[in-house]
Parts: sequence; C-alpha cells; structure tokens
Amino acid sequence: HPSQKISMKAHSLIRILLFSLIPRLILCTHICAKEEGSGVCPDDSICCAIPSPDGSSSITASGCLPKNPHIQGTGTCCGDLTSFGTTACPGGYTCDFSLKDQSPLCVLKDSQRGEITMPRYKLAASSAKSLSNIYGFPILEGDRTGYGPVLAYYSSMGPILTSHQKMESTIEAVIVVVHGSGRNADEYLYSMMNVATLQDEFDPSNVLVIAPRFLAVEDGVFSIPVITDEVMEIREAMKWNETDPIPHTWRYGANALKPSETYSSYDAMDSIVQLFMENVGDGGRFVNLKRVIVAGHSAGEYEKVKQCVQKRTNTPISEHNLRDLKFPFRFNICYLRGMHPSSFVSKAGNLHSDGR
Repeated sequence: HPSQKISMKAHSLIRILLFSLIPRLILCTHICAKEEGSGVCPDDSICCAIPSPDGSSSITASGCLPKNPHIQGTGTCCGDLTSFGTTACPGGYTCDFSLKDQSPLCVLKDSQRGEITMPRYKLAASSAKSLSNIYGFPILEGDRTGYGPVLAYYSSMGPILTSHQKMESTIEAVIVVVHGSGRNADEYLYSMMNVATLQDEFDPSNVLVIAPRFLAVEDGVFSIPVITDEVMEIREAMKWNETDPIPHTWRYGANALKPSETYSSYDAMDSIVQLFMENVGDGGRFVNLKRVIVAGHSAGEYEKVKQCVQKRTNTPISEHNLRDLKFPFRFNICYLRGMHPSSFVSKAGNLHSDGR
C-alpha cells in the first residue's frame, strides 16, 4: 500500500538520522582548524598539522596528540617532517634532536635532574569515521536482535558485527586496547592505530583496532547504536559505578549497574575476544586472522592482568597461535607485562570477584 511505503520510508529516514546524530551527541571530539589539517581529534587531544610527504607546504591531514594527565603543560606539535614522520612532544617538552645521531627527541629542562629526554610521539592521520562513531557490542552469545547487555566500543573499521566480506578476509591482526581510569577510549583507539603503523609483520591496513569504553553514569551516555547483519537499533549501554565501593570498579571485574548487574567487565571483554577466537581460520569470518592482542594501560592494564588470572574463556589460547608477538609493544592474551599498571598480581585468596 502506498501509505505503508511512505511510512516505512519515513521510519528508515528517522533511524538513519538517529544513527548519525546520537554518537556525535555523546562523543567528545572536535574539528581541527584549517591550518591544523581540518581533521577530527578527541576533545582533550591537540590537533597537529600533517604536511604533505613530498616536502611541499601543503597540509594533508590532522594528527592528534593525546593529553597526558601525568605531565603538566600543553603539548607541542613539532612541525618538522623527520624520517620518523610528523611528530609531537608532551607538555613542557620541546622538539629537539639527539646530538649523537640526530634522531628526533623531546627534551625537558629540569633544574634538579638536568636534561630529560624521551622519543617523540609519532603522528598519523586521524580518522573522522573511527573517532566520531561509537557502537554497541551485545555481550551475550547469540544476542544480535535481543535486549541483553551491550558494551560500548570504538573501532578502526566500523561496526564489527556486520559482514564486510572484503574487510574480514584481509584482517590479519586484532588489537583490543583497554583505556585507563580517564575512560578516554577514543584516544586509546587513535594511539593504537598509530602503533599498528610502526610494526612490519602485517600490513597496517589489515590490523583491526577495537577500544571498549567502560562507561560510568558521569559520562552521560545512556544509549548507543547496535549495528549487526540482523538489526540497526538503539540500545542501553552497560555502565559501571565509578566511585563505590572503590574508584574505577570496572578494572577489578565488577558487575555493571542495572539493568546489566549480573554481568561483569570481564564478561564483556571475554565476549569480544571470543568473537574472533570462534571465527578464525577456514570456515570463519576472519579467515586470515593470525593474532589477537589484548593491550591495556594504567587502569586498563590492571583490568587486563586481573582478567587473565581469573580467566574463564573455554577455548585454549595455544590453539590459536596468539603468542610470540612481534608488535612494538609485546602483548597477547594473558601477557602479564604491561604499560604502567597501578598494582601487580599476588597469588592470594582475596581477589575481587562476584561483583564485590
């Protein structure tokens, strides 16, 4: 009937509008100025212009310098095109070169400790599509059209529960990176996409980066789009108590708040990893997948280590060739050496469990 067709068309247009607007209403990104490349960066990041590689003065893209809460001062875009690419330095540091071999460095003049140096932060072109969209991942197996718990996540290749045959057949490595206590998953997504460009085992375009976001009520995010082959719908995202009984409860494996109170942050992480472990190799969606890497920093590393100790995944890790990684940061599932965890594991009987 003509009226039914019009109604269905109107309904589809409304859904498309919702899916395009809702992620942008809840995400904290900003558009870089023209002289900074006109790209998109997370709100707390600094936009840096990426010049054309041919040495001309034209600006081709924007890079993002993430905010470091442990270093005071505004970061600096170095502006020079080195053999390492376009670079930047964190707050208080200036862009300089090593006197020994002229390698690019960040230098801090300290009155007590003298000159402090660190490698420059390599910038890559930011992806507006990746940073401006957040998706929902139903954590229950088989829940692609139901109303179970949904974990928020960012992805370098769009929603991971839809069939993109060309994309899936080329993916060789997956990095799942867990944010720190600031819950700034978008900055972690961008940083780990940069890491993918630094390794030479896989084509960087064949590395999928996923950054889960363990939301808190304070984030003001309540509904996110779930996009699968079966549905496109808005679902309520899992959230955790950020302060009670201890700060950042998600990193201890705590259960989410209602209505997802029977599921923990470990359950959510397991479900993402399980998606790839169950669909690898011949007959799977990810036929060429060779590595699944779970990485974390600070509170994110704390969560990853604790999850490994209490891990409940049924499939043996060794069957999927997930060890002996050759990435710049060496991670795999249950690789316990990480980036600045706030504490380490002890074989005691009082580990956080059962949401307590």
